[in-house]
Order: sequence, then C-alpha cells, then structure tokens
Amino acid sequence: MLRIYGWKRSRVVRCMWTMEELGLQYEQIPLNPNEGQTRTPDYLALNPQGKIPTLVHDDFVLTETMAINAYLASSFPGSLWPSTRSCVKVAGLRSRSIRHGSMAGMMMSIAWSTPCWSRSSAASNICWQTAAFLSPI
Repeated sequence: MLRIYGWKRSRVVRCMWTMEELGLQYEQIPLNPNEGQTRTPDYLALNPQGKIPTLVHDDFVLTETMAINAYLASSFPGSLWPSTRSCVKVAGLRSRSIRHGSMAGMMMSIAWSTPCWSRSSAASNICWQTAAFLSPI
C-alpha cells in the first residue's frame, strides 16, 4: 500500500500527480506543517526532518519529491521511465536530472551531451533556449 504524507498545497501534489499518471492506488494523509502536524512524534519517526512529502510503501520510507517520483516511475511499470536498451541516452539524462535537481540542469546536460558539430540541430537549440530561460541567473 502506498501512503503519501502532506497537504495538497505543497509539493506533495507532484507525487500525487505521478501516482495518478501511473494509475496507482494510494492514500493521501493530509498534514499541514503550518499547524505543527509534521512535528508530532509519530510523523518524526517517519521523517526526522519533519518535512513533507513522505512516501511510505509497505515498510519502505522515502522523502524528497524528486526521489519519490524517481522511485515511483522506476518501480511501477508505465510510460514514465525508459525500459529498453534503446533508451540508454535517456537513462543517462534521468540521472543527470536528479543530480541537477532542475529542468534547467537537465536541459543543459542534453545540450552539452550533443556533439559540437550537431549543436545547431533544432533539438539542441531548443535545449539551449530552454536552459537559458530556466537558469536562475
């Protein structure tokens, strides 16, 4: 059974969206950090940082939105995670996107991984433009 802790007016909605896209059944336990609901002894036993979201899958506990979404996408069959060897480049990008923690970082990885002689391709240009737009400069 999947349980996600956090209220819908937070980043927990990203995890709920991923679970909906994968067609998973889950229970959402609403916790409002502004009212101290993430500081109870029971919740701190799950997540000592007292932050949301927290995913509980049977006995496994995971925190942080990107980690939860990567876990869900890779653990449950669906279209959100590459599953064939022909997706080797995409598989490399998913680890880069997790490492960079942002769309801008991922787009920069795509742009830089494109050989310089083909950087003028339309796809590479889109990556550069998106990365430039999203970069926090």
